[in-house]
Amino acid sequence: MNIHITIIFIISTLVFVCVEGGRKKYNIEQDVRKFGRTLSLAEQSSFSRRILSNGELIRHIVNEETDYGPFFDNEGNLIYKGDELSKVKYVLVKSIIENMDSQNVRFRRKLFQFLNNQYRNNDEIPSELVQEASEESSFDFYNIKSGVLKFTSIAPSLFKRIRSLRQISDDEFKKSLSESMRSVGPLKSGAYFFYTRDQQYIVKFLRSTDGLVLTHMLPIYASLLLKGDSLLADTVGFYSFVHRDAEKGIKNKYYAIVVRNTFPPNIAMDVVYDLKGSTHNRNSGVDGAASALKDCDYLLSGQRLRLGSSDMRKMFFDQVIKDTEFLAQANINDYSLLVGVRHIPVDVAISTSYSDEFDGWYSFQGGYLARNEDNSVYVDPNTGQSEVYYLSIIDLLTEYNDERRLDHDTKAINDDVKARMSNVPPMDYWKRFIHKMDVWNDVSVVGKAIERFQDSEKCREQLLKNNK
Repeated sequence: MNIHITIIFIISTLVFVCVEGGRKKYNIEQDVRKFGRTLSLAEQSSFSRRILSNGELIRHIVNEETDYGPFFDNEGNLIYKGDELSKVKYVLVKSIIENMDSQNVRFRRKLFQFLNNQYRNNDEIPSELVQEASEESSFDFYNIKSGVLKFTSIAPSLFKRIRSLRQISDDEFKKSLSESMRSVGPLKSGAYFFYTRDQQYIVKFLRSTDGLVLTHMLPIYASLLLKGDSLLADTVGFYSFVHRDAEKGIKNKYYAIVVRNTFPPNIAMDVVYDLKGSTHNRNSGVDGAASALKDCDYLLSGQRLRLGSSDMRKMFFDQVIKDTEFLAQANINDYSLLVGVRHIPVDVAISTSYSDEFDGWYSFQGGYLARNEDNSVYVDPNTGQSEVYYLSIIDLLTEYNDERRLDHDTKAINDDVKARMSNVPPMDYWKRFIHKMDVWNDVSVVGKAIERFQDSEKCREQLLKNNK
């Protein structure tokens, strides 16, 4: 009798524990559904323990007033519109922040072998850098509504080194990313990017093809960034995330990068130019409203980079050559020199002291101070002010693939258009880019001044034709 009572008591206790445990788990899952939050692998493994912490799980997951839902549509495609865009930003940024301190770094041997073979004859790229470029840190998010989301920080140690060289601490980086961001887009490519609230960084989503391009050229790109004097767009983080829905058999991969803003936060540029060295349909009125003016606008405005003496100009263009030569070798075209021009009072420019930071440049708040041939401060005769230039080479991931070859062949209707159009083979693009950046900014040589005038006239004729 006592044995029977004991057995009944044990069974009753087990049933009660199972029912109550199930209820608690069910209720927590309901709350998680309400917030649309994904659970990391670590959170999944400790789910039963944390269930007992009276809502700590939910408070840890998201701010209680936030309501985030699925990040993908029914077909598994990344959503890029309306409020859904905020959800995409949220899951990416939260993933970056949570994974920054991860020690779970994996070495991708096959990628290392591929990259090592690709760069083995380049003495400027040590094998240690190639190894860092072949590492990744990953973890899974389990989204109740939309399957499994695998987040990966690509080459985390390498980009941490790049950030450290720029004196960007992890805490500062996290703080910039953790606040609300302003969306921009879609771009011509269909991509979106976001400015952090403090304007320090740009978070940009990439096409899968662009992500692979960056993966393959990462060792040489990073080696240039680590030297500290590069004009290349300053990428400080590289990430991917894969959405897997086993039930629907869907698997999609997306990439994103975090790039330092070329322009100082909270300082407005008076004018911005996007220069490719092309004059065919390169004015801001061709494709509608543009945030940056283009090559023809630059030529017709009379603007040029006043970089000081011939030695200073040579130093600048040697750096441009060094930064862009590898892009031609990597089959890349369509990159640009981004030029921000800011006007400042002459007395402020004159009082600016010489800086060794730029190896001969006169610096002002991270920019390049305009100088005459004798290195005296330049004064614009129209405004009575001097100029500061903020420069960066951007859009580094456009591969000259079959699609772009077809586009080139279709639009190159004659030799004149073929010579001036933007989309030309990478080596031709590089040679023209270097040549035009030199010619358009050096009027001290008669031949260069004549060529600039001829390019300006082409732009003027094209503008008149477009306005008819």
